[in-house]
Amino acid sequence: MPACPDVLPAHPSHRGGRGLLPALVLCLAVALAAALPAPARAGTAPDRAAPAPTTQRAPSLPGGVALTWSPAYMTDSHAFTREQARSLAQQHDLVVSMPVAFGQHASAMRAAHPGITLLAYANATLAGTSDVTGLGEGAFAHDAQGRRITATGWGTRLMEPTSTAWRDRASRQCAQRSAAGGFDGCLLDMLTLGVFARGFVSALPVNPATGRTYTQPEYQAQMVALESHVRRANPGLQMTGNVVENAYRYWQNPEATSRAAALKMPSVQMEDFLRGATNEVGRFPASADWVRNVEVIRDLEANGRVGLFTTKLWVGASDAQVRQWQGYAMATFLMGAGGRSFFAFTRSRDRAGVLGTNLPYRMPKGIGAPTGAMSRLGSGAYLRRFERGVAVVNPTDRGVQVPLGATMRRLDGGSTASIWLPPHSGDVLVGAGAARPAADGRAPSVRFQGPASGQRALRLRGTASDDRAVRAVRVAVRHEATRRWLRPGGGWGAHAQLAAVLERRGDARTAWSRTLRLPRGRYGVSVVAVDAAGNSTRPRSWRVYRVR
Repeated sequence: MPACPDVLPAHPSHRGGRGLLPALVLCLAVALAAALPAPARAGTAPDRAAPAPTTQRAPSLPGGVALTWSPAYMTDSHAFTREQARSLAQQHDLVVSMPVAFGQHASAMRAAHPGITLLAYANATLAGTSDVTGLGEGAFAHDAQGRRITATGWGTRLMEPTSTAWRDRASRQCAQRSAAGGFDGCLLDMLTLGVFARGFVSALPVNPATGRTYTQPEYQAQMVALESHVRRANPGLQMTGNVVENAYRYWQNPEATSRAAALKMPSVQMEDFLRGATNEVGRFPASADWVRNVEVIRDLEANGRVGLFTTKLWVGASDAQVRQWQGYAMATFLMGAGGRSFFAFTRSRDRAGVLGTNLPYRMPKGIGAPTGAMSRLGSGAYLRRFERGVAVVNPTDRGVQVPLGATMRRLDGGSTASIWLPPHSGDVLVGAGAARPAADGRAPSVRFQGPASGQRALRLRGTASDDRAVRAVRVAVRHEATRRWLRPGGGWGAHAQLAAVLERRGDARTAWSRTLRLPRGRYGVSVVAVDAAGNSTRPRSWRVYRVR
């Protein structure tokens, strides 16, 4: 990252070095922050996360789903004219930068875009020389030999996240940088597990509580505690934590998924959405990995979190490859976005990369609200309809043709009613013909089968299909002796339906399942499928099972 070392995610698919911000820029920003007075302090994986604490606010949501942000701190130059600042504000809904970049232009940016959110960059765990003045040795992270730890290639020090002195310093730095730029809050960087990536730091840190090297779960817990400390110290500021890294870390990292930390913060950044910054230009996620990237957006939004998503193409690429990647990434983002997510695409870490002058496309802000979830087509492509447009993505290795049902305008300005998508490509199309999709009056269909009588549990399963998208499958279970229905909380009473687990929610066809452990007795079961338009099947024929 431009204002701090970039994280090199440990998963092999995201390896690759990143550029380094000149130390001079970092020192200027730190000096500006240090010159300001310290603020007064205000007090020193289930499927659904707890509500975000009210003592910290996520970035404001301006409405709509085609939201964009600018990671303006990811640059080797922080000098911008007022006109450039105004242009950036007109393009985006949120900007993150060093205070020195736009502090003198904040008023002009707000005039150009009254609803914009401006956040200051602050590093939560790595510090330069001027950041640590006056701190005792306990504020620094140490290796097994008791030595201070350095970020390789940067010379910045890794700080000890359990240290109250460092937590207080990080809290003041956030407040000072926000005040310096007249900003709304901070992006807290380096709340990830990047220190465990090979070669990122000079040595792994030791946990002072155990005297042994931190495990990933232990270190992650301290990242959450550090963020919480900064939040409590700055109750009036909006904040985002850079914690997700990539889809592999979020869903699959065997030692500690970043999801566990992300759902404890009101707003988070996913820095490597779909690709690492320096991955080969022709390297795309496999279809299953592509779906996992979309599901990060959907999961965060379902849990009430705000997400900042970044796709970086910081390698040599032809104009055609840039067009392919930007269209693919933008359309992928829209597959999951529901109004709590912001998207950024950057081609380079310089002024042109910040301003977007080297990009072919802009996010179509007029696409309107989504009319349903994304649907998987028979070709393997995905489509999501909006009030005034569609997003289409082909994550497969073969080209596909996608009929749109109306003539629409592509990102490149051309018009079509049926779009050809090469492998690993996407597009966002807008047109009056998409403003009112044909009414969906067709109900979905559902099939189910249950276990043989005598099992101690009912393992129900089956398939559901629709001409557009299956949104839910629900089962109802009645105790035949008492005529009472199984309730979602586990008790028995009036009629109720229980949600089944869908293998591909939002697809036109999906498998579903639900396992229920029940006392001995006879139980009647029915199942209903619901599509994206709210149409539902009539309950399937009543089936009775005996549990012994």
